[in-house]
Amino acid sequence: MKLPIIFVLCSTLLFATQSWSETKKVLLISSYHHDFPWTLQCEEGVKEVLSTTAEVDTFFMNTKQLSESEFQKSADLAWAKFEASKPDLVMLGDDNALRLMGPKLAEQSVPVVFLGINHNPRVYFSGGILPPNMTGVLERTPIMGSIRFISRVLPDVKRILVLAGESQTSQAELKNTLLDQKKLATTGIVADVKTVNSWAAWLEILKSAHEQYDIVIPLAYFNIKDESGKYLTAYDAISDMSAITQVPIFVNQDYTVGNEGAMGALVIQGKTHGRRAGLIALSVLEGSSPLSLLPEVDQTVVLYFNQKQLTRFGITLPEEIVNYSIFK
Repeated sequence: MKLPIIFVLCSTLLFATQSWSETKKVLLISSYHHDFPWTLQCEEGVKEVLSTTAEVDTFFMNTKQLSESEFQKSADLAWAKFEASKPDLVMLGDDNALRLMGPKLAEQSVPVVFLGINHNPRVYFSGGILPPNMTGVLERTPIMGSIRFISRVLPDVKRILVLAGESQTSQAELKNTLLDQKKLATTGIVADVKTVNSWAAWLEILKSAHEQYDIVIPLAYFNIKDESGKYLTAYDAISDMSAITQVPIFVNQDYTVGNEGAMGALVIQGKTHGRRAGLIALSVLEGSSPLSLLPEVDQTVVLYFNQKQLTRFGITLPEEIVNYSIFK
């Protein structure tokens, strides 16, 4: 009688092991398009963490290139993808994905991990309450950190222009990091915050920025349309800004620092951000409840500089800054 019992126990353990080691399915719904640098970096970080545990499939909503009237159609396609793939976990990249997909996913049992969220995630849900099946990572662009850093590296800087468009991303950044203030004062620097509704107005402000300001910090300039209605790439936008301004440009995206771009950047790296979200997703796939995992705030930063732009503006960095900066 012992042999059958042992056989049953071994079979049960084998079945449990097979079930546990079975590859999970994760659907990453990204707000943006497949070749947008931030999207690529985040996706790489997510997949790096989950590669041995889950199969990650990505759906791109393309909301930086579509008109807002087409957002819902993209959301419907994402929902069809969700229903067809039946994932064990959904990841929502950036605010548009959370805003458009979050409320419907809140009605499902599938766990959700978000990332790249600039706004307070609760604003996207009825009653301002985060659903119990959701958690993730908040992206808090280091605008104030950039201003304080500039005051350390460039002590002669006294006036800064923070320039933003009217996209949801830039408005969320201004609300959550600057509390919608139009003027800031810190560490001996005064910063004015201006928003513009057209590319022509944006360039016109930059053309004369040197008359009042020592440096410009542009925000969320990667979904701007030119006067013909064509969307500008981040590279084209930063190149045009760099060519027209007579003061340095300091950004919060590493991929726009370069010979024809920004002078420097204090950034949250997309790959690191994706890894953080991937680790949360891994914990959920291993049995943790999203409700037990508080959303994290990502404020880890890396410094980037471009030597050609530093030389252009006659700037010499302190040695200690050079030692822990990345040059592009």
